[in-house]
Amino acid sequence: MNTFEINKNILNIIKYGAVIPIIVFAFIMTYILIEQKNNELKKQIEDTKAEFLKDNKRIVKDEVMRVIESLNYEIKNSEAELKRFLKEKVYEAHSIATNIYLDESNHAKIGHTHSKEHILRTIKYALGGMIYNKGRGYIFINDNTGTNILQPLNKSIEGKNLYDYEDAKGYKYMQKIVQTIKNKTETFDKYYWYKSKDDKTPYEKISFYKYFEPYDIAIGTGEYLVDFENELKERLLKKINKIRFDDNR
Repeated sequence: MNTFEINKNILNIIKYGAVIPIIVFAFIMTYILIEQKNNELKKQIEDTKAEFLKDNKRIVKDEVMRVIESLNYEIKNSEAELKRFLKEKVYEAHSIATNIYLDESNHAKIGHTHSKEHILRTIKYALGGMIYNKGRGYIFINDNTGTNILQPLNKSIEGKNLYDYEDAKGYKYMQKIVQTIKNKTETFDKYYWYKSKDDKTPYEKISFYKYFEPYDIAIGTGEYLVDFENELKERLLKKINKIRFDDNR
């Protein structure tokens, strides 16, 4: 090998020998930077996930607490809600009876008179059709002696005097109705009764009576508290299910 070739080999070693470490160093640094960025990205993802879970746990907790508060409020006020419902129904029936009476009175002014019995039959027919609460709810009428005038779901007691009738615990609730008529007012009442002839368990029933002056009678309605609470539970369950549906959309 001559001197020229030796010098050429030395130059190549110097030329390429310096490049290879640079390439290796650059590769190592690039790998380190990529790993560093990957680790930073992983940490950001973990931090974001942790923050997201934290925020959602808080949202879920707040929503659950809101629902619990709403349920507790409705359950606590179930009796008050039932009373409000019964009062509205009786006021509606009282308004219908009043309109029928006034309409018949207006007819009388132009010579088309009807007997008191006819007008009362018309009122009974109209109020007897007010059936609600899945067939449980109805309007009843009693006079100032304790005689039942209207009982849509049990016609056998219409015309009977129930003044001394006792509930399952010995309470003479009909006397409260008669007293309401004498006082010309309205009132709530509670007594215990059986849901059917075969039922041996008495249930608490809440009723509302309102005086109807033209015939000196009381118009009323009632509902078993347990039935109202069961329907309330169904409504609350539907509310809970709706919240779950909305969250999972």
